[in-house]
Amino acid sequence: MEKLSESLVKYPFTFATPRHRLGGRAIGAVVTCILSPLISIPWNLLAWGRSQTPGMNSLKLRIYSTDTGLPAGRKKIFLRNFCIPLGYLIIPTIYVLLGFGIERNSDRQGLGQIFVGLGYFFFLITYVTDIFLIFKGERHQRLRDIIAHTVILNECIPTESHSDAFSHD
Repeated sequence: MEKLSESLVKYPFTFATPRHRLGGRAIGAVVTCILSPLISIPWNLLAWGRSQTPGMNSLKLRIYSTDTGLPAGRKKIFLRNFCIPLGYLIIPTIYVLLGFGIERNSDRQGLGQIFVGLGYFFFLITYVTDIFLIFKGERHQRLRDIIAHTVILNECIPTESHSDAFSHD
């Protein structure tokens, strides 16, 4: 598939609003709690094959590639949903492990607690920043969307340039 300049990509639907994105996230969390991780993980994997999570599916949201303007493929979904969030955890985890290591093997327990606190602080800052990014800009992209070159579109609302193709007059 040919990669297009982001300014040339024309999307068939409008960008999902922060309300829709947070709603999809909430529905996904409820589904996971009700169905348990043993059932919800395979369900999520199947839904991701369609560029959607179960919460996004219920709200008719889909992940699109900013490179092609088409629904994102499995590689982008994997990068967006697994690799990037794993990266959010690496630095905080290092700090927490260092802190616990210092605390167990040293007389400097205060220093260990500082490292543990820094780990939790970095995780919190990264996660909160990522969520608040959806309120910025017209695309409402999170950090993971920016890195993976994806956007979330609301498939219930076609863009003006594509609305004629969806009208049934």
